[in-house]
Parts: sequence; structure tokens; C-alpha cells
Amino acid sequence: MDKLSGQEIENFKLRVTMIRSPLIAKIKRTSVLVSGNERLEEDIDTMKRLVHILEVEADTLANYKPLAERTAVEGVDVKMESPVKEEQESTDYIHRGSAAVQARLDQMLPPLQGSESRYQRLAMTVDLYLAYLRSAFYCCYYCAVIADRADELQRKCVKHIRTAHNEKEADDIQRNQKRLDREDHWFLLHDEKIEMLIHRDELDPTRFGGKNHDKALEQKLVQHIRQEDEAKFRCVNCNKMFKNSGYVCKHISNKHPEMIDPEFTKELRIYNNFALDPHRIQMPPANPPPVGSGRHARDATRRDDHASKRRATIDNMEAARRRTPPPDAKIDPRAAQRLTYQDLDEVAGGGEDIALMY
Repeated sequence: MDKLSGQEIENFKLRVTMIRSPLIAKIKRTSVLVSGNERLEEDIDTMKRLVHILEVEADTLANYKPLAERTAVEGVDVKMESPVKEEQESTDYIHRGSAAVQARLDQMLPPLQGSESRYQRLAMTVDLYLAYLRSAFYCCYYCAVIADRADELQRKCVKHIRTAHNEKEADDIQRNQKRLDREDHWFLLHDEKIEMLIHRDELDPTRFGGKNHDKALEQKLVQHIRQEDEAKFRCVNCNKMFKNSGYVCKHISNKHPEMIDPEFTKELRIYNNFALDPHRIQMPPANPPPVGSGRHARDATRRDDHASKRRATIDNMEAARRRTPPPDAKIDPRAAQRLTYQDLDEVAGGGEDIALMY
């Protein structure tokens, strides 16, 4: 640890700190709405698709052949080989733990006799697939997290418990609009994250803040496209005419690939991969809300409104005080006297002083 700390590599200084305090994490608990029959059925189908994808990826990694085994023997010309073994062409050879899970369920599930047994079958299936995803692939389904190691999953999600169905609590959520909106928001975010894991290659990156490949390529190749007239676009390199700029971009990609910088494609792929990451770092909004949340944020907004109103009132009063009257305005008689001092011993009416005889 001491040898690693402080090492410099190309102006980068490595900082290494040993974590001596134990990891303290809270067990997460899902909403009771997760345990509805319809939601359980949807989660079972989604988890089966996710399990299939993870099993195929695990088999690909298990059958990976290192470069040393794929290189030709010196002096012997051999056929180029794929980094993945090609003995089996079908997917039946893949080691599927899901088959063992399904066999276990066939033994454990009670017979379907009414709504109660239906819920038990769904709940047991979901719980077993949740345990399989977590133990085999370090995946927490409700957090939409796939870790590389057990300790990494332990840091991100120590445990996630599915709350059993409770009719009274579900009714309370349905009657509380704020709580219902919060639960709907969680379901929306969760479904989007799971969609990124399952249908990653089919998603449009622009939905999640990514860039459209065709539009980005058109902006990159704008200097190689010349518009002659309406619906007439010409390739500058070979002078061929096309109906729109999109066809010109495809033409350049196919016939003039040297015009496209390889770094452009690489950076665009990295950017879209970041946008499609379920746990990417969220950028702060352009106009952040007041500091605090809930009641504190509302109180801060209310105080700001009152302060601005008071400032506006004071400014208006000051402007009114400094405003001069128009030239033809009548002057108040009291203001016209301009008396700054009045002698109370002076004779009333301004007459002569009277001499008293006593």
C-alpha cells in the first residue's frame, strides 16, 4: 500500500487509501405494489429474458480463447480462428442455471387452485429468480445493477427485499395521490433501467440524452456536401447528385470512408454508451431548485417571494417621495408658509404690542 501511494504516471499521481471502517448499508425494501399479480407476471417475463442474456454472455466468456492459443505455429500457415469456440452451433450447449431453477419450481409450486395459490406460485417464482440473479450474476433486479464481483454488489445493494402483498397498504397508497405519484415514478425509472439492460442495442440513444448517428454524421460531413437546389445535394468528392443530405452521408460512408475520422465514430459510441448506462451520472438541471427539499424548499421559495415584494414596496415609496409636483399644481397652504419657528409670546394677529397698566 505504501509503495503504490504517491506513484506518478505521466503527471498522474496515484492516491491510495485503505478503508478501515466497516461497510454500513441499509437493506432496501420494495413497494407493496410490486407484489401485485399483474406486476409479478411482468417481472417474471422480464427476469427470464435478462437471465437468458446473462447466461449467453457468461458462456461466451467461459469459452473465450486467449490470443496465445489462437496464433499460428511458427512456420505453419493455419486458418484464422474466432476468439470464441465454435464446436457447438446451437444454444442448447449453454449451461443454463435457469433450467435448474425451473426444475426446482416444478417441485415446489403448489397446484393452481384459486387466487391464493396463483399468488403463491407467482411470488415463489419471482423470489427464486431474484436469488438466482443475485447469486449467479451479481445482479440486483430491483436496483437494475449488474456487478463484476460480490463485494461490488454488496457496496451497491446489500440486500433488496420484495414486500409481500398487503391489501390495506395498497389501498392506502391508492388513496394518497402524492405517494401514488412517487411509486409511479419509481416504476417508470426501474422499467427504463431494465430496458437498457435487455434491449440496449434496439433503443434510440436520443431518448436518454444520446446523439443520433445520422444527424451527428451529417454535421460532421457538412463541408463535403453542397446543396445545388431544392432536393439536390452533391457530393463534393465525386460530384454525384442525391435527393437529400442523408443519402450523401450514406454515400460517403460507403464510397469515401477515409473522409470520416475514426475518432468521430469512437467518441460517438462512447457517448451513447454513457447515455444508455442505467446508472450514469446525472447532470444537474440548468435551473436548480432552492436548497432543500419538500417543506424546506417551499418555505425558502415563500421567503424569497416575501422579500422581493418588500423590496418592491420600499422602492416604490422611495420613488414617490422623490417625485416632484408638476408646474401647474396647486401648493398646499400649509407648505407655502414655510415657517420654521413661531414665537408664542408674539401678539396674535400681528398687531402692535399692548402695554399693561398693572
